[in-house]
Amino acid sequence: MSPLREWDVRGARRADVYFANSTVTQRAIAEVYGVEAEVLPPPPALVPGGEERSVPGVEPGFLLCVARLMPYKNVDIIIEAINALSGLQLVVVGKGPDRERLQTLAGPRVRFLGGVSDAELRWLYVNCSALVAASHEDYGLSPLEAGTFGRPSVVLRYGGFLDTVAEGQTGVFFDTPTAGAFSEAVREALRHPWSSQVITDTVDRFASHRFAQRLQEVAARLAGAPVGTPARQPEPRNVPDPPTKDGNVVA
Repeated sequence: MSPLREWDVRGARRADVYFANSTVTQRAIAEVYGVEAEVLPPPPALVPGGEERSVPGVEPGFLLCVARLMPYKNVDIIIEAINALSGLQLVVVGKGPDRERLQTLAGPRVRFLGGVSDAELRWLYVNCSALVAASHEDYGLSPLEAGTFGRPSVVLRYGGFLDTVAEGQTGVFFDTPTAGAFSEAVREALRHPWSSQVITDTVDRFASHRFAQRLQEVAARLAGAPVGTPARQPEPRNVPDPPTKDGNVVA
């Protein structure tokens, strides 16, 4: 891997600007490439204003988990906590290879929906009491989506969630990926007098128009032109090919 890594670093340093989706990614870029990236968080992929369609058999007031069903997402921790917390329902949206194992852990108050349409996901965001996530994320997009619908989040105090969740305003953190820590955070979230307006106002800084404006500003700065002026097309760069052996990339 060493020759390929060296080629990668040389090529990476030819970039005019780096963007990172979060501060944790920014630190990783600095560590690997020695480059100070600008943080430009992507906007939520799903926002209010579109079609909503109810999900049969799901009643409002549930906790919502939207995640790929992979071990590092720690959905099993959430399920364990829900099994022990009386009166709470959990709806899990997402597919993945860990689903079969997770279903064996789930009690009767856990519902797996697999993949859902955008209309169904909007309805789920609108009608949940909170979004929950226990994963180690470099960014953490789902709390922003929940926030655009005025819903709080209960998330692990780690990684990208530190950027996308404002404690006490848009959500509650728990410090360790354990069922006990998660349960206490859920109790705190359900006691908290959340303001939908405060939540939506807080996550508005991640809106798509702000993302586009920031990207245009950086492009204009690189081009040496005022914002609104079409940026010039970049000149081709002579980045050397990766090291090869017998016609194959060395890896």
